[in-house]
Amino acid sequence: MTKLEKLLSTLPPLYSTENETAETLIMPIRLYIVNSVPEMCWYPTEFCPETGTIFGGAFLFHDVGIELGYSSLQEYECLTKDYGARIDKTYQPKTFAEVKKSLEELV
Repeated sequence: MTKLEKLLSTLPPLYSTENETAETLIMPIRLYIVNSVPEMCWYPTEFCPETGTIFGGAFLFHDVGIELGYSSLQEYECLTKDYGARIDKTYQPKTFAEVKKSLEELV
């Protein structure tokens, strides 16, 4: 099990936060690509270890903002291996609304 997979395994299971609102959905982890402009980052919120499916937010382009959707453990591992994405060890968990507001302030 990789370091990333161990971290993701601490997340709630898929669909367990589907009734949360932007003000209550906690985004406990942040990954980012160093030196990307704009800084691309991911906020996984749910994980299924059996399938490797991840649900969470992604901020890839300023004109789009943060979007919620599905990805996979394989995609996240590719981000860390091929693109240098790192786990933000200084990140403190925030709600989706807080993350969205902080990212909008960057634009």
